[in-house]
Amino acid sequence: RGSVENVTVKGGYRGIGNNSDHRTIGEVRLNNVVADGENSALYIGYGDGRGSVVAKNSRFGGQTVYNWITQAQFENCTFTWNESGSRGNLTAYANTVLIGCRFEGKADGTKYTLQFPSSVDSCTMILEDCYVGDTLITKDNIKSLLKVIARNNIIEVRNTAN
Repeated sequence: RGSVENVTVKGGYRGIGNNSDHRTIGEVRLNNVVADGENSALYIGYGDGRGSVVAKNSRFGGQTVYNWITQAQFENCTFTWNESGSRGNLTAYANTVLIGCRFEGKADGTKYTLQFPSSVDSCTMILEDCYVGDTLITKDNIKSLLKVIARNNIIEVRNTAN
């Protein structure tokens, strides 16, 4: 648990993350962070199911993966492909809220992916006032803008301007 603020983390296998020796048991707060890992920009892979992630005003390249936490919230964050262009996805193992976030696909038109793994059921991901590029994500256009893999979970779009 703790805070990471005003830093840039480039390269490495996991830009910001933990391993089996370091468990997330409290709130992890990220503010004004730029992370681009070769595999994962943000990786919370271990915990006891009581922690949470709150990220604000941050940019994540590559994979964003979090597991064994109760919830994640991202405000005014940008999600991109990593610099090598090999990874561009957010994989949620917990309830997730994204507010005012942006997603970027690859220059060749490949879409950014929002997904829940097959081992996760009954979670919700809420996208509120989020964009792909300059296009507002709506319930009608989400699948044309993003690759969406919900499985047995819910991905809900909310727009406060409407």
